Amino acid sequence: MAMECSITAGLFEYSVYNQDEIYPTALFDGDDRYALSRIVLNNSGLLQLLTWDNSALKWRELRSEPKYKYRHCGAYSILNANNIDSLECMCLPGYQPKYLKNWNLRDASAECTRKISDTSICGNGEGFVKIASVKVPDASAAALLNRNLSTRECKQLCLSNCSCKAFASLDIERKGVGCLTWYGD
Repeated sequence: MAMECSITAGLFEYSVYNQDEIYPTALFDGDDRYALSRIVLNNSGLLQLLTWDNSALKWRELRSEPKYKYRHCGAYSILNANNIDSLECMCLPGYQPKYLKNWNLRDASAECTRKISDTSICGNGEGFVKIASVKVPDASAAALLNRNLSTRECKQLCLSNCSCKAFASLDIERKGVGCLTWYGD
């Protein structure tokens, strides 16, 4: 069954013709300067609008979305949701900048560290803070447990292991529910 819809967001219009394909198109309003253009999704997930510069004989980036890249912020920090355009990172609750000088220079790769050492927390009533509207961290430091665990069971599983840093309950389409736990930075 073919499904068709389109959404305009920023510079691009995203058209969906079926559940597996999304086609971005750029809107130019008849501007001849962009007659030879292309849209590229690069390997870091950045959607770029490139236009041919005839005088320099090369492709130039005209625009890109999103304005930030995956892993823009360092460990235990996230992009400030109140002002995404600022590209400012902020430490997660319970964390502080590891290198204050780099952090104050707005070095996005500057990581955050726990305010209290891990050893004093584990087994002493620690818990989790719900972080919404963020991309799931790199799964190379995660373990997927293919069990039908509820969110509460997934949380308990993570709390029972002092090395567990985070968890997520997954609803995997047509494959049931899974529990994803993280053990690294």
